[in-house]
Amino acid sequence: MQTLASCLGSLRSKIGQWFLHLPLHAGTISAMLGAMILSQLISAGGHDSPAYITGYYLSNWLGRGYLGIAGFIGVLGTFISGSTMTANVTFGAIQQESAAVLAASGSYEVLASVV
Repeated sequence: MQTLASCLGSLRSKIGQWFLHLPLHAGTISAMLGAMILSQLISAGGHDSPAYITGYYLSNWLGRGYLGIAGFIGVLGTFISGSTMTANVTFGAIQQESAAVLAASGSYEVLASVV
């Protein structure tokens, strides 16, 4: 049976190892947090959100032709953000809104934008 001191020592050692590797992952962690914050800023607000406004008006303006440029929006998002994951998180709400307006499959829209 382990004593409390040995359990705490083991825990301290594991936490120390985690902190030792933290600088290696700082860029990844900050990029992920930035993407999540940007995604929430774009999609928060219901019908007043930038994702809704962009998806709604762009798909109304282009009609079914929007389905042809959905992939280009994914490429543009990847170019701007530098990461496919960030682009998918950020522009996914726009693609889903346009799919709802066009009565298309939301899965198709989101998959079409994945690079």
